[in-house]
Amino acid sequence: MVPFGGTLEKILIREMLKLKQHFNSQVEDEAFRIGVPEPGTVLAGCLTSSRILPAVNADSPSDTTHFVESRVLVLYTGGTIGMMKNDQGALAPVPYQLEHKLRSFPHLHDKECADRIYRNPFGNSPLILPATEERKRIVYCVYEYEPLLDSCNMTMEEYRQLALDLERCYQHFDGFVILHGTDTLAYTASALSFMLQDLGKPVVLTGSQIPIFETRSDGRDNFLGALIMAGNYVIPEVTIFFNNKLFRGNRTTKINPHDFEAFDSPNLPPLATVGITIKVESSLIFKPTSIRRFSVHSQLCQNLSVIRVFPSMALKAFQNSLAPPCEGVVLHTYGSGNMPNNRPDLLEALKDANDRGVIILNITQCHKGGTGAAAYATGQALLRNGVIPGSDMTPETAISKLSYVLSKSEWPMEMKKQKLMESLRGELTKYEVAGPSSNLVFITAIGKSLGLTTSQELEHLREAILPCILNSATQIAEVSHVQDIIDQGADPSTSDYDLRTPIHIAASEGNLRMVEMLLQKGARIHEKDRNGHTALQNAIDFGHLDVVKLLIQAGAHLPLTSNEIGLMLCTAALRDDIRQLQALELCGVDMTTPDITGRNALHVAVLAEHQTVIEFLKARNLHLDVPDKLGMKPSDLATMIEQRTFVMGGKRIN
Repeated sequence: MVPFGGTLEKILIREMLKLKQHFNSQVEDEAFRIGVPEPGTVLAGCLTSSRILPAVNADSPSDTTHFVESRVLVLYTGGTIGMMKNDQGALAPVPYQLEHKLRSFPHLHDKECADRIYRNPFGNSPLILPATEERKRIVYCVYEYEPLLDSCNMTMEEYRQLALDLERCYQHFDGFVILHGTDTLAYTASALSFMLQDLGKPVVLTGSQIPIFETRSDGRDNFLGALIMAGNYVIPEVTIFFNNKLFRGNRTTKINPHDFEAFDSPNLPPLATVGITIKVESSLIFKPTSIRRFSVHSQLCQNLSVIRVFPSMALKAFQNSLAPPCEGVVLHTYGSGNMPNNRPDLLEALKDANDRGVIILNITQCHKGGTGAAAYATGQALLRNGVIPGSDMTPETAISKLSYVLSKSEWPMEMKKQKLMESLRGELTKYEVAGPSSNLVFITAIGKSLGLTTSQELEHLREAILPCILNSATQIAEVSHVQDIIDQGADPSTSDYDLRTPIHIAASEGNLRMVEMLLQKGARIHEKDRNGHTALQNAIDFGHLDVVKLLIQAGAHLPLTSNEIGLMLCTAALRDDIRQLQALELCGVDMTTPDITGRNALHVAVLAEHQTVIEFLKARNLHLDVPDKLGMKPSDLATMIEQRTFVMGGKRIN
């Protein structure tokens, strides 16, 4: 596949940002007309957010002018979903048709809204999903790889290209959808789940059994559902959306080539189910406990083999599968991980391979369940010969995980074997001794006092009051108390009415220990509140520098346009807020970024006569001779307001 990059990448990202840039341009002419009247008028009229950005009505998703957006990048690799019948009546990929066709589907593109916002005569602006019951409107664009591939032709090199392209665009989008053929879709999802390390945003793979262009097709619903899940729900995993269900990618396998219900997750329920409403099982979402930035591991080991045990299998064929250059083997055994213990020749071959450094991973041939502690002598024989139990991993995941682990050259052999038995991305079930009930005791007590008895009633009560309790505790309680609530089963990313999660509260309060604990419990850093703000933006607003550093370490970034960043800088300068400027600097913001009027923070600091901010900005290469869109320089403004005490280059302005 041709990599995503170069000029086309810049065009796509630029187009995705045009939505907010257009909103800003609606007031640009007014800003020009304002000129430079009295200083107070300039500060009140040009630099308040209400003038620069129009109000967003989050309660009216049907409003086609102002809405809270979510940006989604669609990577189209090929597959049935975009195929058309050729002259022989066979389905074949047709380049450069998918996006064109999507623009003609009214339930996948709101042309009226797009025309009003972009006014692009060339028709290549981003697509906008029509309003749904969700709070955010999906703005998306499609990148088509060349050539389009049947999924049978996907290789580890294509996995690598996809992973690197996701990394390249990670900070520019809120979520990602990958359109893919169904035959090897589960393999790609499994591989990406390991390659995308410390993932904080949703990556949703989907495809179809019937092309999206056909009158009767599952492709439209699958694509629509994938867009909604990627754009409206922060489920930071690689997932598969198919037939109204969202599955964890590395738990999924294809079960039927002729049915719309083509995929299943035999050992884990769906993460979300789409019906009249969308039901997300928050307790099932994988919660990483590391505090690291998103990164891509782009190498996979290809020296693998797969052995499926069957009665009376030949020794020579068995040995050939274990011979060099093989570095790892996925062994499919009977039942809970058993193979004949009356075949010492096969067991000896496994021992020899293990002694040579070949890692052998044992998974069951059964559709459900897995391998574990050997209850039978036939299973114990494998453990004695160095075979590693793979729990309930799917065949696709076992191959992907083994390939990933073997490619980690920094891990010694014993660590690699240990990692195969651990759940790295939620790919296997760890069977542990049952601890205390995850049902919060006080929820049960409240339910009892209200006369609620059924599990469904208690669950509704839990959903209603737990967000308020957890957020309140985050604000006023000790870290240990909040941790106890989470340990009893509370979701660390549960949100209240304003969509504020505990990490929003802790970041706003500057509670570093609380933020660290929440991150270690799997709190999602890219969740946005009702105003579209992340925890990082809250920490910046209040100047909590230690919290900003920690969130950046965990992978947080500012999902803002340059105009919005310029506005934040100017607002901080207006408020004489050095700490907010320092926080923005920690985020890697270019301190010279202007707002929509072309004014930077130094223009504002001069007008507001904030000497400390002026010196701070001058030390960061903001110059007094940079004009705004009216041609006014900070030095001109200083002269016009007769700021005689202002010092420029050691000389007073008279």
